[in-house]
Amino acid sequence: MKTRILMAATTLVGALTTTAAQSSAATLDDVIARLDSLQRDNTAMRREIASLRAQQRVAVPPGRESAVRRPAADVTPVSHGDRSAALSAPVRYLGPYDWSGFHAGVHLGYGWGRDDWGPMTFETSFRETPLENGARHDLSGWLGGVQVGLDYQTGRLVLGAGASLFYAGLQGKSRTALDFGGLTIDERAQTNIDWLATVTGRAGVALDNVLLYGKGGIAAAGVDYKWRIDAPGGSFYDRVNEDRFGWIVGAGVELAIWRNWSFALEYNYVDLGTGEVVVDSGQVATNALITHDIKTNLHLAKVGLNYRFGAPE
Repeated sequence: MKTRILMAATTLVGALTTTAAQSSAATLDDVIARLDSLQRDNTAMRREIASLRAQQRVAVPPGRESAVRRPAADVTPVSHGDRSAALSAPVRYLGPYDWSGFHAGVHLGYGWGRDDWGPMTFETSFRETPLENGARHDLSGWLGGVQVGLDYQTGRLVLGAGASLFYAGLQGKSRTALDFGGLTIDERAQTNIDWLATVTGRAGVALDNVLLYGKGGIAAAGVDYKWRIDAPGGSFYDRVNEDRFGWIVGAGVELAIWRNWSFALEYNYVDLGTGEVVVDSGQVATNALITHDIKTNLHLAKVGLNYRFGAPE
């Protein structure tokens, strides 16, 4: 009886051991198969990522490879189980900001400077008689207008040309007492600059969406001169409008703030040179001219807003 019980127990244990071994083998095969599948998926994903990176490098212009690329839109995280949806979803990248193209805009600023009226000169058909006096006064006022320009970028270098036209309310005046042949004469001089126009070239360095630049070119201005003298023999006055020409240099920084829009801060120095202005042609003395050599220098500080055509939306 004991022998039969022992044999039955041995048979049962063997059956259980065989079943457990078969179950373990099946489980291990399944795990290995899953690992192989994950490895194949991982290899395929690496190849696709490498292909996308290669395409991205080809799309970058020469000399711009080191620039940081920014996602154009938020990227929604996708679970590992939905790999096909992640690869098919369009992910758009923007390269560095490109300053090439045409732009137009408006500006507002403030100007200040100096107007030096040289010694008064009496010119007759016989001689010129200079007087040792000079009327000097400061100029200041607001200005505002429009500008246009065209830029071309290669690497970090930006080259361009532009023009500006603006209304200017710069003015200044002075009063000078002088002695003329024993007579005391009171001279009053006033300058109003009504408009300014410039044509310039510029060169700058682009730091992605920030542009640092210098500029230079020619300048023109419409100037209104008012002159008056009060003498024992009476008062005389005159008014002269002249177009003055000179040169301009400046520097600034421009920031691309949103899509096609950019914001600029700029300083300019304008030299309108020295020109002879006839302030009286015969009122004081018959067949005589009263002239001044007038030199004008200006400083302009401006802020501007530009719309850049063709910039990426």
